[in-house]
Amino acid sequence: MKRRALYTIIGAILAAEAMSGVILHLTDGAPASNEADKRPAYVSWDDDLQAPALVPNYKASYADVQKTQRQAGWLKQNAIQDVELALTTLKPTDTGVEIDAQGMRKSATIESPDATLLFLGDAVSFGTLQGKSLPDHIEKLIQDNAQKYKIEVLNASIPGQTTKDALNRLPALADTNPDVVAIYLGLSDFYQKRPLAYTVPSYTLTLFGVKLPQTFESTLEKKVLKPLTELRMAYYTPPAIDNIRKIAEHFKANGSRVVLIAPIMLTDAPILSDTTLEKLDSSLPEWTHDKDILKQLNARFSEELTKLAQTVGTDIVNASDWLKITVNNQDAFYDNRHLTSSGAQAFSYYLALPLRTAVDNKLGQDELDALFEQNAKETEEAEAAAKAAREAEEQADAPAEGQAE
Repeated sequence: MKRRALYTIIGAILAAEAMSGVILHLTDGAPASNEADKRPAYVSWDDDLQAPALVPNYKASYADVQKTQRQAGWLKQNAIQDVELALTTLKPTDTGVEIDAQGMRKSATIESPDATLLFLGDAVSFGTLQGKSLPDHIEKLIQDNAQKYKIEVLNASIPGQTTKDALNRLPALADTNPDVVAIYLGLSDFYQKRPLAYTVPSYTLTLFGVKLPQTFESTLEKKVLKPLTELRMAYYTPPAIDNIRKIAEHFKANGSRVVLIAPIMLTDAPILSDTTLEKLDSSLPEWTHDKDILKQLNARFSEELTKLAQTVGTDIVNASDWLKITVNNQDAFYDNRHLTSSGAQAFSYYLALPLRTAVDNKLGQDELDALFEQNAKETEEAEAAAKAAREAEEQADAPAEGQAE
């Protein structure tokens, strides 16, 4: 009876911890977003906005960017980029990163665009050093298929950007006036913060201020913390959801159509090979090494994001479905959440259609028809001018040919 009573008391304490995350405490070693040594040279910190920012007009070679990333501790990413570089025609002296005057990753300039899409994301959409970024691919796909209008996609992504960072950055994006905003955020929140009362043996775990032995930590994690974490998952709402809600409401209030993209991780894939499991082991967040917990957390995040879309009135794209239909999807990642250059291109095919639909819906059929007629007229005039120029050239050459005879 005494043992049962003791178990009951311990169970009540741990249940309370599952609800609050207060009694069992672990030292949160997550870095602050403004730690300079965690940023490459092209990312600065805006003290006024309390958010990261890209350095305007920054331009550096592939080799120089790799050097600054290596200094920031991005060793694994550098190794993958070296392999990808060897498969391209790029040289170390070629441009690796270029930031435009607006503080966004520079891409091809679209003269007098009919529509603008702002892509707000983290390192996934910022892109790798070689090839095109995810927004670049999306811009080309929409443009090639739309034909009725010219679209410009602005890449407002920053490596490591959390939802709080993006929320604080909104004043800096006021002049973009996008027709459509695509939001791909949330994973950096998972990686920089401990979202649940859950720990791994590498952390210092205390119970009422008393440090627990590491062997007890491991047992507690397996037998108690993981089951309680899974229990909490049923009602847990990631804090990132509220930040995304505020971002979506801000852009909607300014007349933009908003598309929420539920982010993907390699742990979301239906089947993981042994090679992939090795890839994952070195790229999980510090607060957990349990792939199932991370997968459940992202699934929960996607559920809440879908509810948010219905509440606020935005479009929603569940990107995890892409992993289910894509062949060799595990080759698209170089770690749990970052895409390779080829992975970004493959993912863009999945996102281009819903984003193009959002642009179409924002512009409206009447405006689309007007743009189509205008572009058709401009094309006809350009062809007529080219034909007239050819005929004039032929007439100019005709006397010369006659004299030659």
